[in-house]
Amino acid sequence: MKTKEERELLRNKFNFFVENYTEGVEEIRKKIGIDSSGTLNSFRSPTLKQSISQPYIESFEKHYQIPTTIWEKKFPFNKEKINRTIERYRKELEQKSTIPTSSIYHNPFESIVSDKTKRKLLKILQGRWYVYIHKEESDDIWIVELNIDEWGIVTYPNNNGKGFVNIRPRSSYIEKTTALNETTVLIRFSNKNISYKIFYASVNTIDMGDGKPILNFAFFARKEYLEEEAKEILGSYKQSQLKLDLKFHQRVAKEHQY
Repeated sequence: MKTKEERELLRNKFNFFVENYTEGVEEIRKKIGIDSSGTLNSFRSPTLKQSISQPYIESFEKHYQIPTTIWEKKFPFNKEKINRTIERYRKELEQKSTIPTSSIYHNPFESIVSDKTKRKLLKILQGRWYVYIHKEESDDIWIVELNIDEWGIVTYPNNNGKGFVNIRPRSSYIEKTTALNETTVLIRFSNKNISYKIFYASVNTIDMGDGKPILNFAFFARKEYLEEEAKEILGSYKQSQLKLDLKFHQRVAKEHQY
């Protein structure tokens, strides 16, 4: 049972949501697909003890792109902050929709990840990381700096790409494409390892020009290692990199005619 103060906080937020982001309670009723607007009206009444339940909060997120975080009791009733949070959330959703998604790692039999779990994992991942990876057929390495925000948007300060973290039940991945969509990079890692300050990941690079993928093992770290230190951790590229064999590629291409 929520306290009087908690119900009042939710009521103020709901009234603000209705007045600024909808055409009214009847519109909300139709949009989220319920038979009566009585429950929605009760959320606005100071005399009733009815409080907003989680299914309604999730429906507001789905149909109006209102982040669930604004309904949390630790989130204050501050109109400017609510507007900024909603604006940012919608912007992140728009950015996410422009990122090509891949079904390579999708398993329809995997359980759905709850919003609470997603937020927990993203909170752990949030911030600056350095990724250390071998260059193609070389013991020389790339050091890639990236930032992950609270919504899972990945930005690269020294690069022109963009990416997004896709949280799955046991392992998750970052999908990145270059600005011209010429190369797709899929970085996969185990969820159980991300709480460490350093963990390994597999990196699958697919060049859309020649279609010849490279599979690398790399490591993420909060620390910016010196190049020689990182090389020592990675070891030889011969043990951590696999490139599509040209002859195998040619044999497969030959079969296309059949």
